[in-house]
Amino acid sequence: MSTSPPPAAKPQFPALRPRKGRTKTGCVYCRLRRKKCDERKPQCSSCTRLSLICTWPDPSEFAWRKRLGEQQCSQRTAPERTIDQQASPSSPSSVASSRGSLEQSEGSSLIPSISTLPSLFPESESMSVGLLQLYVEQTTGFILSVPEDFRDPFIYDVIPLAFEDTLVRNAVYCLGGIPLPQQNQNHPLEIRRLHHYAYAVKQLKDALTEWNNGSNKGALRLLLTTTLLCQYEVLRGNQNGVLAYHLRASSFLAQHIVGTDEFAQNHALSQVLVEMYAYLELSSALHLSATPNDPQLGPQSAISSIAYLRRFTTFGTLFGSASALYEMIPDIRRLADLRQKELVQGVPLGCNATFNAIMSQLQAFDWNSALATGPSSSQEDFLRGKAAAGRLVQNAMLLFLFSAYRVHQRTLKSIAHVLVDTAIEMGDSIIGTTWRNPTFWPAVVIGSYASTNDQRARIMEYLRPSMALTSRARELLMRLWSSPDEAFGLDGLAKIIAAEKASYCFG
Repeated sequence: MSTSPPPAAKPQFPALRPRKGRTKTGCVYCRLRRKKCDERKPQCSSCTRLSLICTWPDPSEFAWRKRLGEQQCSQRTAPERTIDQQASPSSPSSVASSRGSLEQSEGSSLIPSISTLPSLFPESESMSVGLLQLYVEQTTGFILSVPEDFRDPFIYDVIPLAFEDTLVRNAVYCLGGIPLPQQNQNHPLEIRRLHHYAYAVKQLKDALTEWNNGSNKGALRLLLTTTLLCQYEVLRGNQNGVLAYHLRASSFLAQHIVGTDEFAQNHALSQVLVEMYAYLELSSALHLSATPNDPQLGPQSAISSIAYLRRFTTFGTLFGSASALYEMIPDIRRLADLRQKELVQGVPLGCNATFNAIMSQLQAFDWNSALATGPSSSQEDFLRGKAAAGRLVQNAMLLFLFSAYRVHQRTLKSIAHVLVDTAIEMGDSIIGTTWRNPTFWPAVVIGSYASTNDQRARIMEYLRPSMALTSRARELLMRLWSSPDEAFGLDGLAKIIAAEKASYCFG
């Protein structure tokens, strides 16, 4: 058995180009996305490229944005705080907030901003409309990893559905502003968000009971709702393990949609939702010992093979270049179980051959094909982040594999030191891109093996406390690093979570 980690060569990246500025004029869709519009009429170039119906508002229709900016300027008594106050201008926080930044200070600044929104709903729902604004301008930037010109179905497909369907609308509302730093439970926005979450869960329960198995539209509506609720729990840190219940419901719905091949092949939203389910299913299993909340993997999985998903035109918006790496998770989990039996019984059960086979897969990983997966882009920072994110996931899988084989603790620490260092180097290329979001759980796995103060400090920098999810991850890692019994790696993380009777951040 070879326990030498494969060399982690640094990918070569071209120099970054300066970001283009945004425009405050243009068609409805360009304004909604905060993208530059060339203002060609009747159809601007962006809408033509994305096959959208280009719509032009009356000059007064967006006056509320001007009033919003004037009001915030008049109220501001300190420098504006972004989602992540410590983030650089190109951090994931600023990527998300490029859809339109709102002040995030505790108190009255958010509420007056909401009161300036258009009167699309009764006055009693003005705060909910504010959550919708935050969903479009903030939350959607944390869901997918896509280039700037990608037609995001969580905006273009979901928003029209939300206006037609109260179930979807409540699920969208409860996600509004979730990536912001966690508000006090008594904050008006938090109360309203929980109000919509409770309504969405109740309506979902009734809808699942009444669902007609033959209705594709019904399946998509329900999968969209369960997926949005999964995102709600993930971004809040899955403190109580509720993600597992939403993921279980998503499993059956995703399986139904996959079974209607033509439907899944021709609907961008359904394609993205099925990939998101597969991503959450596999991410939730990135730990050594199975728990009752884990989704079914392998043949019993709703998504038995990612090969099916690779036919989708949208594939790669979550997995990026690492889909084949995530596919190894079920095999590594089975190796962990079998190796435990092998050590207890003292009888060879074929673990050495399995270990070497998986190691060969990881060492011979085809990066050229992997990097060609997903939406194309000419943005150097996006492509650089995509490549680095794949390398970071590869290192997390290597640590997962060595731990599953129960390599001696001293040997594991020596191997881990190198893998953590190279993963941290990859992290430097990921920060500032949307690829930081889908690498969150692999980064926590890598952090659990950090052994020096420098490594730990850099992991903390990568996991800046910009929202509840990262704050909770930091707490788990700090407890692990300060544990009196020198708990280490995935085994140590499992002990910390078990002692607290908590749940993994991802399932």
